Formats: sequence, structure tokens, C-alpha cells
Amino acid sequence: MAVATRIVRFLVLLLGLASPALAQDEQDLLHYQYDPPLDTDIVHAFEIVSTVIVGEIEHVERWTHDVVIRLDEKDGEEFTGTFELRNVVNLENAEEDFQYLVARSLEGEPFALRMLDLGLASEVDWPAIEARLEERIPELIEPAKADIVLASLDLIPDKTKVVLRPIDAIGQAYVFPFRKDGELHRLENAGKLTYLALDPAVIEIGGGFDQEPQAYILDWLVTPQSDLALEALEAELQRLANTLGSQLDGDSTSIIDQAVAEGINAAEDGYAIYDLDRGLVQEATITALIGSDAVAYGTRIKMTLTSP
Repeated sequence: MAVATRIVRFLVLLLGLASPALAQDEQDLLHYQYDPPLDTDIVHAFEIVSTVIVGEIEHVERWTHDVVIRLDEKDGEEFTGTFELRNVVNLENAEEDFQYLVARSLEGEPFALRMLDLGLASEVDWPAIEARLEERIPELIEPAKADIVLASLDLIPDKTKVVLRPIDAIGQAYVFPFRKDGELHRLENAGKLTYLALDPAVIEIGGGFDQEPQAYILDWLVTPQSDLALEALEAELQRLANTLGSQLDGDSTSIIDQAVAEGINAAEDGYAIYDLDRGLVQEATITALIGSDAVAYGTRIKMTLTSP
């Protein structure tokens, strides 16, 4: 089991999760179970929108893709199978976006995958993926920019986050527990599981059956609690600098350095709708924000389960 997988499993044990969907533990906490069908294409349709604002300049990127997961068996606490990225479409200014370039490079080819029974990716065939990225990314953008993108891979220790970060983002809806009585539940030991890996952080969670959409929902807000949590943003800020570099006349690294010197902050929120019959999250939206006086950056990830 990979180091990242062991960390996730340890954090989940700290949360005291029960195993069945809507099961109760000694703390009156419930959670939604990841219960995927085997030998079936599970198709997640994603729309990702990112906005960077520096002074009077606003840069928006928008693109879509499908993540198709097919699991063949359960091996202990993990599922084995494959994933494939399909229908990668640049809708607005995403041609140099890191995640878009990764998706375009891997589009149409299946890769081996292991998924935790918590709905998070635990391992991918990184040697095959890395070889494909090194071959394809220089074909998609000019050489100097391709070198920067490929160098960014080293900034991400958990390689599942390179290719399946949106899947892990919606996976929070399976991991985070909520109170049976409908009151907000407060977590202070699960920051590493958030989209921006903000740790330490406070996560406020509400969940259960919502009368308005007539569905089981989960709603959460993540707030960092110290400067240590913001150190996790190093890789995110570096990718942001790379994005700014193609949009601004000035030195993008200096702009990021100025933002850090002035003090940056970050926050996340998420909303998910869970389908009890399918045992899967059917819709989810995750928003992540990073801001300072010098620069503001936001990403919104929206997922719709289109099959089964």
C-alpha cells in the first residue's frame, strides 16, 4: 500500500467512520458509502472553471472531460480496475492549463487503477502515465512551456492527484461524516483530505435528507487554521505562476512572491447529492479559493454522474 494510501486510511480511522451507507457509530455520525457496481462503466462528466485576477486583468479558463472508471473486483479495502479520460474539450482559454494538458495527453487510453473503498484513488500506473505525458505534452504546446508543465509533475508527490484530482475532490463526499441530528459537525483532523490539502483546517459539515431537492446531500466548508496550512499551497501557487506567465508582461513569480509576502488565505466549500440506490454521488460542486491583495484565484469543479 502506497504511503499516501496509508495516510488517507489513518485519517479516516481518526474520523471514526461507520462502514454502511447512513450507518451510525458511537458518536452519532453518519456517512455515505462508496458502493460502485463492478464490470460497469462509471462515467463522471466534469466541468472545470478557473479564474485568475491580478489588478485589472482577469483570466478565465473553462474545459470539460469525462472520467470513466471501470472496477473489476474488490481486493481487501481497495477496488482494482481501470480509468480512462474521454471527451476532453477546451471551452475557453484552457489550452495551457495543467490539468487540461494532462487530460488531453491521456485521452482515450485506459490505465490501471486502484480505488479505496472510501471513493478515493489510491494508485495509478504512474510509469505508463508519465511516459505518455512526456511523449504527448510537447506535441500540444511549445517546448519551453512543455518543460515547465513536465517539471510541475515533481511538485505533486501523490501521483493520483496528477490525473484524478477531480475524482478525489468529489470523494470528500464519501469520507466526511455528518451528524445524525442535522446539526453541523466540526472536524479538525482531516485537512489533508481537502482539495487544497489545507492542514490544519476546520471543516464544518452538514448532511442528511434535504426536503427541498428531496435528496440526500452533503455540504461542507473548509477554513485553514494557521500559516502551516497555507504552506500546502506551494505547488498550487507554482502552477498559478505558470498560468500567469502566459497572460502578463511582468514576472509571474514576482507576483506570487508579492502575494505570499502580503499574506494569502484560502477556503473551500463543497456540495454533493448522493443516490442511495446507486451507492454513488450523482452530483457535486467543489469550489476552492486562494486570495491576497495582489492576486486572486478560484476553481470550481462540477460533476454529474451520467452512467450508470
